[in-house]
Amino acid sequence: SSGINAEYGEKIGYMFDRLPIPSLLSPDGIVAVWVTNKLSYIDHVIHSLFPRWGLRLVNVCFWLKVTITGDPILPFHSPHKKPYEMVFFGKRHIIDDTKDPKFGQSQMADLLAFPMYLLPIDPDTPPEDLKCPADDSSVRHTPGQFAHLKTVIASVPCVQHSRKPPLSQIFDKLFPTTSETPGGLEVFARNLTPGWVSWGNEVLQFQDTRFFESNNVSDHIT
Repeated sequence: SSGINAEYGEKIGYMFDRLPIPSLLSPDGIVAVWVTNKLSYIDHVIHSLFPRWGLRLVNVCFWLKVTITGDPILPFHSPHKKPYEMVFFGKRHIIDDTKDPKFGQSQMADLLAFPMYLLPIDPDTPPEDLKCPADDSSVRHTPGQFAHLKTVIASVPCVQHSRKPPLSQIFDKLFPTTSETPGGLEVFARNLTPGWVSWGNEVLQFQDTRFFESNNVSDHIT
């Protein structure tokens, strides 16, 4: 119900507000926050959480959910749900107002518009499931003001509810490092990640053997 969802949202927001991120983050550390497409949650992350944690937004990664044939699981112009989720990356704030982007209402619309131009399609003849009304502001077919902040990844979503792609792989692509063991901390984790610390009440949820395929190493030993 809406009442339960509202209470859940308030509890999650309260927990996030109390996380001691500044004391846990290394000087060149990166923070990633998954957010649903609800504008109030996104606004809270960008304008409340990140400033409180001393972070500036450095990337918005759109996770496009596709079927096994590569088609979006939902139409982009769906009025209720979108075929993508977003993860927002923040880095320790550098005092330089000339480089810090400002996000008013129109800027937020541009920032959150799906970057269709990053997909390998012909913009003049897109597939039927990628067509959008001309006045649909939730997508952009040409780079806008915040094109440099946007990234797209695509994968077939897990059948398990709310399971996300491994963040460690996204970090490796977006923020390469020379460190041999960069490490990381995943808060509210539901699985273990090699080289990372997983924290939460369900960190072993997806470690069950039924979520893995058997790989008989002895078959490859000669």
